[in-house]
Amino acid sequence: SLIMSRTARGDDLLSAAMAARVLVAEPLGIGEIELMQPGQARRKRLVAARLAACHTAFQPVPRMAGLDVLASARRTAIGETIKNWLGTLRRIVENRR
Repeated sequence: SLIMSRTARGDDLLSAAMAARVLVAEPLGIGEIELMQPGQARRKRLVAARLAACHTAFQPVPRMAGLDVLASARRTAIGETIKNWLGTLRRIVENRR
């Protein structure tokens, strides 16, 4: 299982649970996480293409502060990026009908 805390309060709760020996956890490198969840890693790499399609179609785009989707996108083949951009754009257009 993977545990991620996103706030200082979450960090405190996680630390307290580990100190009380209610929970045992150890750090994982990003590469290990990608091996555990390849579908999620791929999805994150393609977020930028999908957001770009939304921009192209003048659709609202969620804020992705702190997620560094552009760094993830750089690790994706250009063909897969274009395919996802086109697919997202096609679904937007089809849903407008």
